[in-house]
Amino acid sequence: MRPLKILFTNNTLATRAGSELWVRDVAIALQRRGHEPAAYSPYLGEVAGELRAGGVPVVDDLDLLPWRPDLVHGHHHLETMAALARFPGVPGVFVCHGAVPFEEEPPLHPRLLRYVAVDEPCRERIAAAGVPGSRTLTIPNFVDLARFPPRAPLPERPARALVFSHNLGEGDGLRIIRKACRGAGIELEALGTAAGRVSARPEEELRRADLVFARARAALEAVATGCAVVLCDARGLGPLVTAEEFPALRALNLGFRTLTEPITSASVARRIAEYRPAAAARASARARAEAGLDAA
Repeated sequence: MRPLKILFTNNTLATRAGSELWVRDVAIALQRRGHEPAAYSPYLGEVAGELRAGGVPVVDDLDLLPWRPDLVHGHHHLETMAALARFPGVPGVFVCHGAVPFEEEPPLHPRLLRYVAVDEPCRERIAAAGVPGSRTLTIPNFVDLARFPPRAPLPERPARALVFSHNLGEGDGLRIIRKACRGAGIELEALGTAAGRVSARPEEELRRADLVFARARAALEAVATGCAVVLCDARGLGPLVTAEEFPALRALNLGFRTLTEPITSASVARRIAEYRPAAAARASARARAEAGLDAA
């Protein structure tokens, strides 16, 4: 394939959240493969800086783009439509990252030749918008395996736990998880916007954690690192991730549909009791074999 000029759009490139980091990882990976990606968003910040550091131009005004793109790689409805309007005749793809947020509503446009869902709920949303199944692909979320290498083998009993979530704060279950961990003799730390602590290097946090409470991208990164992972967010509690259940959970993006229980002292205690180092190692091996950035 000849090198392509690829314009990524996203509603923000500011905070370290799911679609922002997806765009960062894929754009930099394509740049390293000889393509010419650029990114557009009306709101720039830390992630825009990481893109620029990786050699990818970033603009908050489409008129500032240094060239006419060959392809619009659209993320989020308004920004995708703005790019298609600014560059008549340029084809595009649209990636849907969420089954609920309004900004993820798939735009219907004749130059959007393919639609990509990151999980089954997103595929359902694309279909509900009227997009034929023949124009839709499912490409599940992924992990940059070079950035998230395997941690040391887990101890027989967990000593350190990490809540890794932008949404889970003291009033949304964090206090309950902290109390349950304390009762099991586990030290707990919290990482994410709701907890008031965000890290540019979450891989270092994960290497120090034995047990992680997370969902979606954060959960997938933790599984690949080799932590024992309980699916969890402010919406509720899900299962502890195993190798056997990994394909079904990944089809749901380890996301909101997996969070089927309320966060209670009893439910968290049950998940802690399910901790098994060997099972976590098998889940990690499967994630690293099936969910890497290169395959995506």
